[in-house]
Amino acid sequence: MTNYLIMEYVLTFGTLGFVLAFAYINIRQTEKQLEETRKRRQGIEAAATK
Repeated sequence: MTNYLIMEYVLTFGTLGFVLAFAYINIRQTEKQLEETRKRRQGIEAAATK
């Protein structure tokens, strides 16, 4: 019985850990893409005003 509970905890926290790590990586990639998009847009706007 206790082995079953331990395995259940391992699976639960392992899954939560994976989901949190994946979400963190996804957020960082999104921030990087937004930063690149903003730089590109600023360059286009600066070129258009010249």
